[in-house]
Amino acid sequence: MKFTYTVRGAEGTRTSARPYTHAVIGRRSGPKVADAMQTRHDAEWPFEEKRARNRYSVYVRNAKSSVGGLRINHSGYVTQCKDYEIELAKEAVERAPSADAYVAEKKLEALSAIERMRAEGIGDLLVLSWHHSRELAENALRQIEWAHTDVRVVPCVAGPTTKKARP
Repeated sequence: MKFTYTVRGAEGTRTSARPYTHAVIGRRSGPKVADAMQTRHDAEWPFEEKRARNRYSVYVRNAKSSVGGLRINHSGYVTQCKDYEIELAKEAVERAPSADAYVAEKKLEALSAIERMRAEGIGDLLVLSWHHSRELAENALRQIEWAHTDVRVVPCVAGPTTKKARP
C-alpha cells in the first residue's frame, strides 16, 4: 500500500505507514549540480585522461584480436576476447583514429554532460527525504543542499496526513 504525504505544497509518496515528524523539501538545481560536476572534472581530469589513454590502447589491441584469442585486459589479466569486446573496440578505434582524438572525445562528452545539467535549470518543489526527528532532517539537509536550492526542514502537520495513493 502506498501513502501520499503533502508537506507545504510538496508531495511525496511512501510505502510505509509510519508517522514522520519532519521532511526536507527543496528544488533540484541543475546549475549547482553542474558546478559540482565541473569542480570534480577539473580535479580528476589528469587521472581520467590517463585512464582514457590506457582504455584506448586496450581497444586498439582488441580491435586486432579474434574471438576466443588470448589478450591482456586493462587490469593486466590474460583473458579471451569476446565478440562484443571486439565490436566495441573497432567502433572506438573508427571514431577516434588516435589516443589524442579519443581523449578529446571523452573530454567533450564530460563537458557536454555538465552543460546539459546546467541547462536543466531549477526543478519543482519536492520532498527530498522523510525523518522521525528534526535532528535527523537537519543532518540530511546538510548532505542534500549541494544539489538543491530552497532546501529547508519542515514539520509534518499532525504526524503527517496520509491518504491512499492512486495506483
